[in-house]
Amino acid sequence: MLYNIIKNTENPLFEFFEFFRNLKNLNFKIFEFFHFLNFKMFVKTYENLDSSAINTLKVDKSSVFVTYQSNIDKEYEFVCENTQEFNEKVSNTLKNKESIGKLLNVSIKEGKLVPTTK
Repeated sequence: MLYNIIKNTENPLFEFFEFFRNLKNLNFKIFEFFHFLNFKMFVKTYENLDSSAINTLKVDKSSVFVTYQSNIDKEYEFVCENTQEFNEKVSNTLKNKESIGKLLNVSIKEGKLVPTTK
């Protein structure tokens, strides 16, 4: 039942975006901005982590965003060349009930996560 509901909502959404793609292909100048939209971009958010150091961890296309327990109002951005690999490491770390803070610290020391200067 739930699968049918999800499937029924995905199809109209796909058709909606397909409509705009078709208009763009017909050279409608109003849709020149369309190439800026990236529908394949993912954002994976890890919240309510069982960690004394990390509150929230978000992995997107090219960055990792970390909110520490010490200041949950501030988010730190780290550039990551291979976010898919890092995301898999985070998933495995959580699945194996290992330290997410240790993974983050090691990744920073190895240069896999590079803090942005702001």
